[in-house]
Amino acid sequence: MSSTIEHDYAPVCDLYERHLGPALFERYAIDLARRVARECTEGTVLEMACGTGIVTRRQPISIPACSTMRKRD
Repeated sequence: MSSTIEHDYAPVCDLYERHLGPALFERYAIDLARRVARECTEGTVLEMACGTGIVTRRQPISIPACSTMRKRD
């Protein structure tokens, strides 16, 4: 017996991106951006497991202009 299950998850993903993700993780993203800003003087910042990008969006404002940011998911 085989069956095909099809479902459009786009609306759920959109709700997570706009509401649930920020509600759960925004404060941690702000805290992490501040920590990186204190530690990073110059060089490359590597972010692993970017996921939805909540932290990624906070980092460019916290790292020095002379630094480079690399992102990998």
